[in-house]
Amino acid sequence: MKLTYHEGADGLMYPDLTIRGADTQRTLGKYGLMRRNFLRDKKPAVFQSMLIRVTLWETEDKADEMEERLMKQMAEQEGVTEALKAADQMEWVRRMNSIQNRAEEMVKADLIYQ
Repeated sequence: MKLTYHEGADGLMYPDLTIRGADTQRTLGKYGLMRRNFLRDKKPAVFQSMLIRVTLWETEDKADEMEERLMKQMAEQEGVTEALKAADQMEWVRRMNSIQNRAEEMVKADLIYQ
């Protein structure tokens, strides 16, 4: 494998690196960005490791799945159904917003800020 380099604005030579198999078209969503910022600011060694291994997207996927699962479970437990939505739409929205906020806090505590 032969490395190629390019000269930066500061006059230093930087390697032209690409990550094989990485989803280069995919951008990080809400949870991926939260995790990235937390690691970058609080745990730089872990951040560098995650960059090398391209695992921020895995965290993003896990967080999205966890939030969806928690929201579904809480809605079932609290009786937030399509029947409620049809009968009292504003009450349904209020309850779903509450559920979403609680699920997001759980995801942050378990996956993002640890």
